[in-house]
Amino acid sequence: MTQHFGLFSYCRDRQSFYLAMKKLLILLCCVFFGMASCSTDNDNSENETLELINALTGNPNDVWTVEAATLSNTSVTELAVGQAYNLSDDEFKFTKDDSGDLLINWQRGLDINSAAGSLESFLRDTRVSTLREILMYDSSQATFISSSEGIKMSYNAEDRRIQMTVTFSAGAQLRITLREKLASDYKRPVSGITGGANILSIENATAWAGFKYLPSQERLYLSSFGNSAEGEEFILRYDINSDELIQFFTQREENDHPSMHLELLGDVLYNL
Repeated sequence: MTQHFGLFSYCRDRQSFYLAMKKLLILLCCVFFGMASCSTDNDNSENETLELINALTGNPNDVWTVEAATLSNTSVTELAVGQAYNLSDDEFKFTKDDSGDLLINWQRGLDINSAAGSLESFLRDTRVSTLREILMYDSSQATFISSSEGIKMSYNAEDRRIQMTVTFSAGAQLRITLREKLASDYKRPVSGITGGANILSIENATAWAGFKYLPSQERLYLSSFGNSAEGEEFILRYDINSDELIQFFTQREENDHPSMHLELLGDVLYNL
């Protein structure tokens, strides 16, 4: 008696053998084309990523600005903040890092209040540094995501718009639409000053030591060592809208020599 082993033990005759081989061949083809398909998908994803990165970094002079923005938190839903001065002046640039990954440079000027319940409370006078983060592309979501997952961004090449979502630690979200910044977007210096009689009438002091402008209040603060023989220090507060000028005299301890340097910490202006 002839013994059959393995696959051939199931083959009763030649027709069964050919049928088994046909099934095996079909199985191998499915595995092969499946692997080829995965490789193609990976190649397509890599090409898509490179195209998007090149589109955003191709011109090193490209600068992006805020076209619209909304804030959502536990107090408000989609509060329009795109025209707020502490966001509208921000600039965004995109470059490549040494590995070829996309790097966002968010050149911020003033801080924002992500917990704000109104546009007024959204405003801040405290300056903050530029934010830089690497963005990795997730092809399944067609989205760039920062390493901290605080920033998610998508790019539409047709209308040249960037949709960005910034998620803060407390869960608040800032949704921003970016467009390319034009020459007309940059502010022009004023050609003249109307009003302001009080600010122009300030007498010369021995030395002006400090100067601060708080845009949320639209007020100027100036500090001086004084022009009297006693050197009496004082601070001037000027309201741009009302042209109101108020003078405050400072008090100091004996043998204390304040620098009269003005510094904003949080929402408080200090005379150091």
